[in-house]
Amino acid sequence: MFKPFDIEKFSSLESPLSKCSFIWDHYISRKRLDDYEPSWALSPYSTVKKAIDNKDNLEVLTERDYFLINETIKSHLQKDGTEVPIRTGFPNEGSRIMHDCWKAGSFTWIFMGRIECQAFLHGNYAVISRRLPDDMYDLLDKDYAPQTLFAAYDRLDESKNIGPAVTLEYLLREIDKEDRNVQI
Repeated sequence: MFKPFDIEKFSSLESPLSKCSFIWDHYISRKRLDDYEPSWALSPYSTVKKAIDNKDNLEVLTERDYFLINETIKSHLQKDGTEVPIRTGFPNEGSRIMHDCWKAGSFTWIFMGRIECQAFLHGNYAVISRRLPDDMYDLLDKDYAPQTLFAAYDRLDESKNIGPAVTLEYLLREIDKEDRNVQI
C-alpha cells in the first residue's frame, strides 16, 4: 500500500514550483518497480516535471503548459469524495468524485493506482486495474459503474492508452483491435 497524498501539507505550500515538486514526488512514489512501468511520464506529470527542470528558464513553458500545471494543482487540492464535473467547464454533463487527486474512474486515476495491482502484458500493453475503496464507492450510484475498472498502456508510447473499461474482457478485445490496426 502506498502513502496517501498529503493534501494538508500540499495546501500549505506557497509557490507553484514547490507545488510542482510535491506533485512530482507523488508521481515518483507511485511508480512500479518492475518491467510494467512505462518509459514515459504521464501527462500532466511530464508537464509538471518540465516546469521543475526549467525553473530558471520558465520562458520555455507554453500557455498550454501553464494551463496543465494549474489544472493539475487544482486537481491535487481536491479532497477525496468531492463531487466534480466529469469534464472541467461542462457542469451539465454529470459528475464524478475525486479520489487520490483524480476523478475516480478516469484513465489517470487508474494509472496512478498501478502500483497497487497485479499487472500483466497483453500484446504490447501493460494491463492494470484499480478498485475504488468501499467508503468512496458507497458515495456512488452502484448501477453507474463497477467498483473495479481496467486500463492498459503501451510501455513505450504514451499516446497508446486504452481505458477505462468496465470489464477485463472488453479491455482485452480493445487491445486486440488496436494491435490488429497496427499490423495492417
